[in-house]
Amino acid sequence: MKLNRFFISLFALAALIFVGCTESGDDTGSGSGSNTPKPGAIEVAEGKDLVGYVLWDDGSPAKGIVVSDGFSCTTTDEAGIYQLTRNINARNVFISFPATAEITVKKNQIPDFFHSFNAAANGVIRHDFSIVRRKTATPRRFQLIVFADSQIRLQRFGEHFSKDFCPDANKTVAESNLPTVGITCGDDGDDNLWHQKRDGEDMTFQTVADCYGALSFPMFHCAGNHDHDKSHSVPAATGTDDENYMPYYYASIKPFEKAFNPVDYSFNYGNVHFVIMDNIRYYGPSSYTIGFTDEQIEWLRQDLSYVPTTMAVFISLHASYYRRNMENKEELAKLIAPYANKWFFIGHSHVNRYSEFTDEHAGKVTEWMLATPMGVFYRSNVNHTGEPVGYGVLTISGTEVIDRYYKCAYYDRSVQGRLYDTSKFSTWSTESDTDGVAWKDKVVGVVFEKSQTSAGHRDLWTVELWEDDQFSSVMTRYTGKDYGIYDMLLKTDFKSKYLNIDEHPSVVLYKAIPKSKTSKKSMRLVDWMGREYWVKDVTTSMDHMLTGMENGGK
Repeated sequence: MKLNRFFISLFALAALIFVGCTESGDDTGSGSGSNTPKPGAIEVAEGKDLVGYVLWDDGSPAKGIVVSDGFSCTTTDEAGIYQLTRNINARNVFISFPATAEITVKKNQIPDFFHSFNAAANGVIRHDFSIVRRKTATPRRFQLIVFADSQIRLQRFGEHFSKDFCPDANKTVAESNLPTVGITCGDDGDDNLWHQKRDGEDMTFQTVADCYGALSFPMFHCAGNHDHDKSHSVPAATGTDDENYMPYYYASIKPFEKAFNPVDYSFNYGNVHFVIMDNIRYYGPSSYTIGFTDEQIEWLRQDLSYVPTTMAVFISLHASYYRRNMENKEELAKLIAPYANKWFFIGHSHVNRYSEFTDEHAGKVTEWMLATPMGVFYRSNVNHTGEPVGYGVLTISGTEVIDRYYKCAYYDRSVQGRLYDTSKFSTWSTESDTDGVAWKDKVVGVVFEKSQTSAGHRDLWTVELWEDDQFSSVMTRYTGKDYGIYDMLLKTDFKSKYLNIDEHPSVVLYKAIPKSKTSKKSMRLVDWMGREYWVKDVTTSMDHMLTGMENGGK
């Protein structure tokens, strides 16, 4: 036998199983398998140094399971064995859950699909996975919950998130009676270790992960710019080319991966292939560009090579695919082009915006950018763009999304908009619109989902003004400033450019001139599926959306 091929002895194997199935190197993370299998020795092929078994929970081999180190992929053989040549920067080995397996979880509802190790470890690393076979057929219909930008930095923020916000999501899941899986779109944390070092805060990335333990369903996590640690001692890069910035990048993402999961990975649920990727190219404290490295694109190419084009592909990123130029965007687009149904789920901008568009290289694509659970940094239960705190809810049947809506936390589904009495709010009460009509002689409406298609930016909502229970007019869509939110922020300690009226963000709104100043006004909304929603109350103040954290928060 050649020297570079060998057998792991049975005695050594028993010891390896006991300590987490790592033959050499420093085991630095959590592993998979509460039902740890006890398979036999592995004959390690030449050039391979990351090996193991993937077995079903009854001990039988799981053939054809995709396994990866985040850089390259392989599949298990007839015996359930995988063998990889790990990348020098690899920190994890993980499986892509097949649709025939249950999504098992470990602590904090983090799915149990990966094992972490020291990237500097020498020799062969072995880790064995045990997966649980579904007792029923692969679900054709299931529910997806999407969170974006929880940005938990202070203890009271975490308590608010876990004790108030998470129970709302749990209730939504319980009422659906559908199998449910969740994903985030990044910025689960908020530069936690930097704030801990600078401000003495007690919320680490790990304690942020603990807050997610209040959920009742599995949650796969995506990394955002605030999930990168800017407090570490590795020198910042002097450029953004791959070779130059990667040492800083890997150091910056380590605390997130330790608390949550790897940053580039995939899994299957129903007839959907989910891809989670980090498109934040972090090269210095709070310094980053948007895009993907060549290595990430190669990993995705290999990952998708095992995915039939008959499946849907759902991709979670932090920064927008649709609205941003990013490195290697064209390469990613070409990889997903063969799939008929492809969605992106996005955070970062703290706005609830749904877009359907045709990409030059990918074809028809849907992107849903989600508003946040934190509102304006936990000072309010509404985001700075007008949407209450909330999350996305989708029902998938086969490869199709047959239902979706933005769920405003603490309200039922019927709450999808707001109608302002403009005479009660700052600039609206004193100035005129561009048509010369005073704003106080108009009404302004907010729809909590900013929706459009790329073909002429066609609005997906019908928005109508009704007076005294009679149709009055179709409300005109326009882009402007939400002075209800602006006036509310003036009553907080929030220090931001948003408090400069010229820099306060413009958002999609709707306006109309009532036929009567004294009529009882309401707003009728009709969504993309023809479902009707009513806004019966006219808003004269946004103070009720303050959380009680508005004073004294950092």
